[in-house]
Amino acid sequence: AVVSTQSTGRFSSSRDIIFADFMREAPEPTGEEPDDAAFEAPKVYESVDVHEELPAKLRTFLEQYNETVRGALMDLVFFKDAAVHLVRISRILSMPIGHAMLVGVGGSGKQSLTRLASFYRWL
Repeated sequence: AVVSTQSTGRFSSSRDIIFADFMREAPEPTGEEPDDAAFEAPKVYESVDVHEELPAKLRTFLEQYNETVRGALMDLVFFKDAAVHLVRISRILSMPIGHAMLVGVGGSGKQSLTRLASFYRWL
């Protein structure tokens, strides 16, 4: 299947596009808002390119995690499968009764991806 992406005008495989709700930034305060205004990023699912947009955003989250969480420095490489799994874990964590069993060999990054997904899910 071929999917046209509107943002770049390129064609790519449907396996290279996933949907995520964490790509938008929080709005900047203008000073005219009420005191109790919340500046949270909108949670809108939109298509994301796995090769360009997603790794850049995930690196930003990883930098924020490393700056915020003391004693838990993570150095991750976001190859395509890791990025897709991280988005899936994030989607599961956002559900009211979301839970999953992550299965894989030791050292494959299950715990690190879950920590990062739970960190940015509640930023």
